[in-house]
Amino acid sequence: MALLGVIGEEFAETKPFDGLRIGVSLHLEAKTAVLLETLQRGSATVIAAGNHGTSQDDVVAYLNARGIDARGSRFDDLETHLGVVASVVADEPDMLLDNGADLVSLVLENDVEVIGGTEETTSGHMRLDGEFRDRVNFPMIVINDSPLKAIAENQHAVGQSVYESFCRLTNLMPQGKRFLVVGYGWCGRGVAHYARANGAHVTVAEVDEIKMMEAALDGFRVGSVQELISHADVVITVTGAANVVDAVALAEAPSGLLLANAGHFPIEIDVSYLETNAEEQVQMGETITRYRMPDGRSIDLVADGRMMNLAGPLPKGNTIESMDLGVALALVGAACSGDDAGETLTTVVDAAPTTVTTADATATTTTLISFEPTDPSVMVNGGWLAYECRGEGAPAVVVDHGRANATQVERDPNWMLWGKTLDMIAETNKVCMYGRRGVVGSEPISGDPVRTTQDQVNDLNGLIDALELETPVILVGHSLGGFNIRLLAGQNPEKVAGLVFVDGTDTGIAEFGTAPSVSAPEWIDLVAGQTQAAVVTDLGDLPVYVLTATQVSSGRVWWFELQDNLLALSTNSVQMNVEAAHTNIHWTEPASVAEAVAWVTAQAG
Repeated sequence: MALLGVIGEEFAETKPFDGLRIGVSLHLEAKTAVLLETLQRGSATVIAAGNHGTSQDDVVAYLNARGIDARGSRFDDLETHLGVVASVVADEPDMLLDNGADLVSLVLENDVEVIGGTEETTSGHMRLDGEFRDRVNFPMIVINDSPLKAIAENQHAVGQSVYESFCRLTNLMPQGKRFLVVGYGWCGRGVAHYARANGAHVTVAEVDEIKMMEAALDGFRVGSVQELISHADVVITVTGAANVVDAVALAEAPSGLLLANAGHFPIEIDVSYLETNAEEQVQMGETITRYRMPDGRSIDLVADGRMMNLAGPLPKGNTIESMDLGVALALVGAACSGDDAGETLTTVVDAAPTTVTTADATATTTTLISFEPTDPSVMVNGGWLAYECRGEGAPAVVVDHGRANATQVERDPNWMLWGKTLDMIAETNKVCMYGRRGVVGSEPISGDPVRTTQDQVNDLNGLIDALELETPVILVGHSLGGFNIRLLAGQNPEKVAGLVFVDGTDTGIAEFGTAPSVSAPEWIDLVAGQTQAAVVTDLGDLPVYVLTATQVSSGRVWWFELQDNLLALSTNSVQMNVEAAHTNIHWTEPASVAEAVAWVTAQAG
């Protein structure tokens, strides 16, 4: 959690909470534990209670072992849990970090004086603006009103974690199921969009006319819960309001309906109706209860209507990156709600100061787009390229690999099965292998990632300069790498001593079609790429060695004709047919590549 790390270092020096007792009511899990440790680094005395049913007992034990007074258990019943929360207020905190305004409620009830605090949730904000309006006489920063938290955590992280929790808790596929999402605030948007993106048919129930219009413009069928519930397979509530799925709606619910809540409080589904009217309750594993109704219907309820994304086995909640944002806002907000609150807040209940939100947004964007290069790597044209050089001897050899797939993003010590070949070449020549952008540990392209052969050649050319290789060099290109070495030899002949095509790709391949076809991780526009490489038709007497794999399917015999075209690029070219497949000629027959390099070396000498 990068933001909390930076804030923690600052707090350790400035001690903003020195002498203060901070009362906390949050979901106690791994990420909020880092928040509490950061408060402790700022010299706060921390007293923390978890939320009902979501505390992770191993985290509570961890915090207590480090001198943070964490209270309660995941298995506490509601009465015990409320007693734990009350015990935090009984210890008279100076500040509050609240989740659902539970602490605020008890502070007002017991006339405890506090200097300020923060509220994390929509549910808590509704209570502050509703039942506690005109009673709160200390500054409360509503973190949930920050656009940063709304976008990153509420929309994206909640959407993702609810989808993950649905799959984890039910072991069902969302694809093809009819989801009814109740509520289209930031969290509801996320749940609806993530469900649709993963193949669900989604409808939205919303009482706010503007939000209903937005959902409709986003392409969702909209209506009331009562109108839509009879067609649903799954209902997920995300409103913060009570009984949005009430007795009237449940009477219309189809048999087999799965009910779940992603709001903070377990009040959104009328669970009492189910418990009162069901003829039988059957526990379906740890987190799902089946209610058999008198008319023969069965209705399944997840986690007793509590927040689903922190329920059941192995609950993870929202993502680390999003929580880093949210709790960073809470930390800085807590500092703002202290002694200098009058200078930073305009009302008693306010959003996080804009300067805080903007600073966190900038830091988070930097974190999300930053790239940590592996060693060794070299900066070329604004991006890090991973590479490795072996051996000594001139001319140096640079290997350009074939088109990568999604499994070849991370650094690979065997360099996409080129390890044996590199060792053989290194016996006589210095040889360098590198990863193109986004492959084998090299930095991906940010922004528009689509690349062409010219882009690849610019990087290859820059790599040779950055590594300070003595030129001219021998270029080895496998498959799609053949485009790159061909174009570089045509554009910068003074840098190239010779070429080795390892079943290299020639231009004019009909399979590429006429429209751009790009895919991760390299995002290469093959159509534009082969057009650029096709410009090079005559390399004079440059030594060119063509290795051709003979194990091709009967439908691709035209490949051999293209190999002949590569031979025709130079008046000084030879060919070797190798009993191997196109993708692994360098793996199964490494000696053939080493032999080709030796021939070019001799010709270049």
